[in-house]
Amino acid sequence: MQDASRGAPHAGAALGEEEALLWAARSLFSRGDMAIALLDADLRVAQILGGEKFAAVVGDDALEVFPALIGCEETLERIRSGAEPQALSFENISIHSDGYAPQYVNLRVYLDPHSGHLALVLQDAGETARLQRNLVQQRNELALARQALETARDEALAASRAKSSFLANISHELRTPLNVVIGNAEILRRPRAAALSSAEAADYAGDILSSGELLLDLINDLIDLSRAETGDLRLSESWCDLGFIAHQSLRYATRLEDGRDKRFVETADPHLPPFWGDERRLKQILLNLLSNAAKFSPPGGAITLRVEREPEGRLLLEVADEGPGLDPSELEVALEPFGQLESGKRHKGTGLGLPIVKSLARFHGGDLQIVTAPGLGLRAQVRLPGSRFSPGDSA
Repeated sequence: MQDASRGAPHAGAALGEEEALLWAARSLFSRGDMAIALLDADLRVAQILGGEKFAAVVGDDALEVFPALIGCEETLERIRSGAEPQALSFENISIHSDGYAPQYVNLRVYLDPHSGHLALVLQDAGETARLQRNLVQQRNELALARQALETARDEALAASRAKSSFLANISHELRTPLNVVIGNAEILRRPRAAALSSAEAADYAGDILSSGELLLDLINDLIDLSRAETGDLRLSESWCDLGFIAHQSLRYATRLEDGRDKRFVETADPHLPPFWGDERRLKQILLNLLSNAAKFSPPGGAITLRVEREPEGRLLLEVADEGPGLDPSELEVALEPFGQLESGKRHKGTGLGLPIVKSLARFHGGDLQIVTAPGLGLRAQVRLPGSRFSPGDSA
């Protein structure tokens, strides 16, 4: 067996042309996964230049080592005689060898012009496949990284737009009632205010009061939403009378400006057991839903409040109205903080009602579902865990 790792010749040595070419070939194929197999006149592997892993085939019959060459003897002879100018190529062919060698190789057959014999350029196909797999893996990883970066960029842009929209909306919501407060207060403090009638002065004062209340509601809603989003909202829980909460919420809703010309219907189960929750937050859930329904219901429209325990044990708080209903895109807007539909901009409000309901339901372990369609009204359903009912009371 020939030594396949012959080193460079000593400095100053007089090299023959053939030896110099052989040393250059060894240097070129020293990477290990490539080699040149020089064949003798009997088509046996006479020498291996380059990769050591191919050294095991030295001395073997090339047709036995590389079965793919069987049947190509005529072509090999034509290459050796110079009658065939094209090289013979094979990809991913098997090797038969008693010693260690790659299982599959890429092979090209050339004529060695110096010896007049055939030379086989060998490349470990397994190494090629590994490199290809690595390239594919790296390409996939780069694609995933690029996708992640694009997603992060889109999320950052969306967050930036949401922040800008938030600032624009909150500025408008704060500025409008503040202008009323400042404008009316300026009128009342002028010397000519004494000439105002009691009714006129009361109107100005009433606008100041309602604008101040709107500002307070807005600030409270912002605080609640901020605490809910950061997880800092704390529930003050106790055993609650759901019938009482429903009745009080409905009574307050009838006094709202948008609720005075609506028909409110209460269908609360009078036999509900005590419920463990934050009474103020549960009222806030119902009031926000009732207020939202009152805004969009037509004059004389019915608004139904349903409070009951479902067969599977959960608590259902439902407010249904006879308003115009929403399509999916409108519903998506309505569930976003400060999301106000064109049909609702004539009403006072911050656009925080449904987002706050959703957050308060989540903090009680429940969720908010909206059932709606254009022209079919809207049903807002809050479901809370049945485990919050008093122990010993079955559904």
